[in-house]
Amino acid sequence: MITPTCKKTKFELSRICRLRKWKGFSKFNKSRLLTYVKLRSRTECRAAQRLQKWWKRHLSPVNTKDIFTLEPLLPRTPKFIVRSGDGGHTHQFPLQTLCKYMFDSGKFINPLTRKPLSPVTLKRLQRAYFYHYPKDRSLLYRCRSRRLTETSDIVAIASSLAKEKRDESERNDSMDMLEEEGLEIFQTCLANLGNPVVIHELILPDLTNIFVSMFSMHPERSVKFIKSLHIKVAQELHKPQSFDIHNVLVDLEMWLRQHAHIQQRRMRLS
Repeated sequence: MITPTCKKTKFELSRICRLRKWKGFSKFNKSRLLTYVKLRSRTECRAAQRLQKWWKRHLSPVNTKDIFTLEPLLPRTPKFIVRSGDGGHTHQFPLQTLCKYMFDSGKFINPLTRKPLSPVTLKRLQRAYFYHYPKDRSLLYRCRSRRLTETSDIVAIASSLAKEKRDESERNDSMDMLEEEGLEIFQTCLANLGNPVVIHELILPDLTNIFVSMFSMHPERSVKFIKSLHIKVAQELHKPQSFDIHNVLVDLEMWLRQHAHIQQRRMRLS
């Protein structure tokens, strides 16, 4: 804060005004110029104090609980501070939990605002993580085949992992649709046990096409689905049935078992 005294000359006071880029002081005498400098200096000081108070208020984290567990954040738990770039609030998260959430979900975002983290914030997160957990290697990426290290490019990893999770989500949605369609066809098959020609010529080829499509997207899940159908057939076999329907169920069970065996063999070879 500028506190000029009477020892300053008019030239020195005018020089202060020019350096501060104030206007309208050229016609003042020394006494009026001195009052002008005092008032302008006090106004600027108060404005700076208001800005400092506002900034400190927004720098203090607004959340005192863990967003993941809803428990109070312990003082000794390493935390990571995320500041909103648009002048918003500041949030704090447990460092290790935040990193595991991001690598498990593929969402490198602020969990409270859902806004993506900037590259600078991601690099700061990486440095903070390995500062507090230098020997931890539990953060995996690229289909959980590689581990994050101090020298890894976390910005590129975040982009590739987000794409990988999106593809996985789309693949799971497609698998859900195929499973629903396959289950409907299987229910049709059980409803036509008395007509083996329809089952062998129309229904089983459709089921085979669905199994092939499912295996190309998610082999483990396709085998699990085939085994669930096999269990349903086994449950039907335990019910009292006529001789012809019993034989159709036995053939259907052997057909499903053969498909499951083929898919498991392909998984081992791949």
